[in-house]
Amino acid sequence: MSDNRLHHRHSTNNNNSNNSNNSSSNNGKHTHISSNTTSTSAGPMGGLVFRPLDRRLLKISSFFLLLPALYAMLLHQHYHGLASALAAFASIWYWKHPNSKARNTLDLTASRLLFLFYLSTGIYCASTLTQVEVLFAYPLTPLMVGCYLYSTYLHSKHNKRWVYSHFFFHVFGTLAQINTLNAIDKCYRDWDGNLF
Repeated sequence: MSDNRLHHRHSTNNNNSNNSNNSSSNNGKHTHISSNTTSTSAGPMGGLVFRPLDRRLLKISSFFLLLPALYAMLLHQHYHGLASALAAFASIWYWKHPNSKARNTLDLTASRLLFLFYLSTGIYCASTLTQVEVLFAYPLTPLMVGCYLYSTYLHSKHNKRWVYSHFFFHVFGTLAQINTLNAIDKCYRDWDGNLF
């Protein structure tokens, strides 16, 4: 009789331990699944996490940068059109998956070279600007640079509002390029196609 009781108790203990093991393994699986469903991604700078909305918003605003590329091609300013297109595609490519240091470096390099290219040719052709274009040109450049610097500052502080400042950096950058292309076009026509 005592042997039967011992055997029953041993079987009960084994069942309980199996149940606890299954329960813990299920909990482990649940935790693993939960960690895989995270939809945010860490950026290459400062460990700031980019939310899906941030990535989508900046990818959309990066497409705005293709407008100056198309406009430049219509004006037969092929060097500016190519430069704008390359910078736009670098920005789109980066914000599609902003978790790569290489993509980030390419985006920064392309945008800075584009800024220097447009700034130098814009200054070169500044004498052809109308009063209306001057009114656009003077505020656009500081607004564009200011939005970029402010977004960088907010980014360093892990402030989620940096994305809106960077969005407007793309917007003002697009407008500044179009305004510069108008000046270059006038320069080109005034000097009988001998701009460079």
